Amino acid sequence: MKPFNHFIYPILLLAMLLGSAQTAMADKPYTDPYLEYDEIDHWDLDLDDNIEIPEISDGERKDIRTYMKNLFNDLAKRNYIAELDRNDEVVVVSLPCDDLFLPNDTLLWQPRAARLLDPLKPLLADPDMFKIVFAVNSDNTGSAVYNMNLSDARKDSMYEWFDLNAAPDLIVVPYSMGDTDPIEPNNTRAGRAANRRVDVYFIPGPKMIELSHKKQLLKRD
Repeated sequence: MKPFNHFIYPILLLAMLLGSAQTAMADKPYTDPYLEYDEIDHWDLDLDDNIEIPEISDGERKDIRTYMKNLFNDLAKRNYIAELDRNDEVVVVSLPCDDLFLPNDTLLWQPRAARLLDPLKPLLADPDMFKIVFAVNSDNTGSAVYNMNLSDARKDSMYEWFDLNAAPDLIVVPYSMGDTDPIEPNNTRAGRAANRRVDVYFIPGPKMIELSHKKQLLKRD
């Protein structure tokens, strides 16, 4: 009979413990982070606070980051101004107001705006894949009150577009920022044009988080 290898028992024990831990994680009941979410209640939150909701658990984070990176790459290939936010859990698309509205106008400029907005419609077809937060920004030309009023009226036009083109029950939370959040100095024409923008945040929705929990998110076509 061969002598017993004293290293085998600890290895077997470790494998059993890991297997038990994985089974326990798989059997752990899933809790929807949107279970008590009320869209209207969150309209009063600051923009930055709303972007942080919902919090993603460790078990879902990796696949969601991969999914969002793939989305970012796809949008960038289609020449959208996009970036990753919140540790790669959120995709932000910046839409130039100069392509959405005529100067100082508040109604969407058709058909030019449609060329920019229509390709985003497939992302809005499933009401549970994303939570949408968008913020309308202006440059600092004119008074702060005028700029806020302009942003507010454009926010209403954008919200109406989402209402008409997104799936019913999609969470959409709007913000009008006026000239309070510039990304470039306002002392050049290019800087002012960059600041006139609508930032659209694609935040993981309840279905995305659940699919990630089930390890099915990256298997979607």
